[in-house]
Amino acid sequence: MMNDTKDYLGWCATLLVFSCLVYVGYGKLDSIGWISHQEETTITIQGNWMEGESKLCWSPALNSTEATLRNKEVGYALSSLDCDHGGDMHSMRVKFFGREIQPEYDTVIWRCVWEQPSTFDNYTFTCYETGGLKIRSLSDD
Repeated sequence: MMNDTKDYLGWCATLLVFSCLVYVGYGKLDSIGWISHQEETTITIQGNWMEGESKLCWSPALNSTEATLRNKEVGYALSSLDCDHGGDMHSMRVKFFGREIQPEYDTVIWRCVWEQPSTFDNYTFTCYETGGLKIRSLSDD
């Protein structure tokens, strides 16, 4: 009976350690852009974007007011993309490689590629995070 209890506790401890490693590992892989996030996103693009071409795009990280209005977390960075300085606005599914929540930035920079959808993947835009910008406010002086 005592050995059964030890075995049970051993398995529970192993499962707990494994779960913690998966959780920490997922967070680390997400923070370096290896985890994809698929979102319906408002994107501005111009009609001269060629298949396979990549462009720099940016998205705002939502402040507290915008986050409340959209029912998202502060710093959510996947709500919209500007890729062509005010081209036509479309609502599209976009695959992002980068973190969803980035409260340390005001603007997140992405490198996005336009591709024809495949049989297995119906996303026409794939975006990879390249960095972010923090705009200094007057109160930072």
